[in-house]
Amino acid sequence: MSGVMATAVASAVRYTVGSTPQTDFAVPFIFDEASDLLVTVGGTATTAFSLVSTITAEGFYTAATVRLNSAAASTDVVISRQTAVEQTVKFATSGQFPVSALNTEIIRLWLAQQDRQRDTENALRVAPGEAAAAELPTRALRAGMWMAFDSAGDPIVVSGSAGGVPTSAMGAQLIAIASAAAGRTLLNAADASAAALTANVVAKAGDTMTGNLAVSKATPVLLLKNAAAGQERKVDGYTTTTLRWSLVLGDTAAEAGSDAGADFALRAYDDAGSLLFTPISVERKTGYVTFSKRLRLSGSTSGWSGLRSPAVGPNIDWITPITDGTARQVMKTDGAAQLSFADAITADTQKTTTGGTTLDFTGIPSGVRRVTVLFNGVSGSGTSNLLVQIGDGSIISTGYTASGSRFINTGVVVTVNSTAGFVVLNANAGNSLIGRLVLDRITGNTWTCSYVMLSSTTETVMGAGSLTLTNALDRVRLTFANGTDTFDAMAANVLYE
Repeated sequence: MSGVMATAVASAVRYTVGSTPQTDFAVPFIFDEASDLLVTVGGTATTAFSLVSTITAEGFYTAATVRLNSAAASTDVVISRQTAVEQTVKFATSGQFPVSALNTEIIRLWLAQQDRQRDTENALRVAPGEAAAAELPTRALRAGMWMAFDSAGDPIVVSGSAGGVPTSAMGAQLIAIASAAAGRTLLNAADASAAALTANVVAKAGDTMTGNLAVSKATPVLLLKNAAAGQERKVDGYTTTTLRWSLVLGDTAAEAGSDAGADFALRAYDDAGSLLFTPISVERKTGYVTFSKRLRLSGSTSGWSGLRSPAVGPNIDWITPITDGTARQVMKTDGAAQLSFADAITADTQKTTTGGTTLDFTGIPSGVRRVTVLFNGVSGSGTSNLLVQIGDGSIISTGYTASGSRFINTGVVVTVNSTAGFVVLNANAGNSLIGRLVLDRITGNTWTCSYVMLSSTTETVMGAGSLTLTNALDRVRLTFANGTDTFDAMAANVLYE
């Protein structure tokens, strides 16, 4: 059985091409030979095209595409089938009957019949049920004459001229009429004078409309094309004759390549029509949006929240946090414009291990302004004074300016100075320190220390000091001045902010 049928598909198709150039046009019908296609571009036949198609076993083109050698734009492209009315297969008078060849011939006959039917439907013809019209007069009779119809509705030729130029009877009457008004009366036409024609149209060179301009079509577009580089394309809003707003769809910024120039802007003007400022501008190349005043976000019912940049400051592109924070967290920066949420005060893990001569807290991030060392029952195995040391990659054990004092209820017992660390006095083994020691970064990498803590039920220790590090502080150590005493009770932690 044949795989192709001459289905009831229109054998001509018209494409209306817009301003975007187009080369490929689908052919919705089958055809036998490439020469059966008639392609016109803008009403002119062309053979400057190629075919992209599937050819069936019977030799018919199906699902074809006409590909023009030169793209068409702003015109009509018409593709029609003109199947030749001729026999392409001669059948033998005997032998095996060639069914496939017969199918091919039958399909070609149907295609030719469809083409003829299309041409007939496009021709000028009498209405169904009417008697056939008489034939046209011969070419010799038609030459230099006008077509008309007699009282029976059959075609005839009539003569007439004006100034030696052939014209119809109606035309001759119009030419002979003395006034335009009389001519309009003859034609039953409206006033077509120049004033009447221009009264209700918009001039190409510029004009003022008294009504709204409405464009109703699929995908309406308003085109603003400048005549030369460096010219703005904009839409202005006026209060009567005074400029108020200007929407600039491409400013005078030079288009120097790499997508630069022709930027977007929204401008505001004062009561006299002078520029106030440009509240919004957008770079065409980057898409960066600039608000020259402030970005204000209105509340759903009332109020607003705004953001604005300082009058003079650096250029910073902050990167928003990847995830939301939790209650009571604050937003911070890593110094490289990446914002994130963090606790206002960060606590390290409490240390409770005893038996060692040192206890270190490391991994303190750079940029902290304060480190608080918390003591809740810290004691040593001997009477050596406690030292709190800081470091910037390694612990620093020299260069401190530090002093510590011990008080009992009768007054000062002793004061000790230290260059090896911030010193916390200890009178007796087993004295348990409770309180806090605060380290503050005063400037750069210079840190000050102060503390007041309970040492026993009758003693209080206090002290202060300072040290300048080379780099950012990243660690704190608790140890003893003699280097041998060990911690026999431990509950300590650090907070940093």
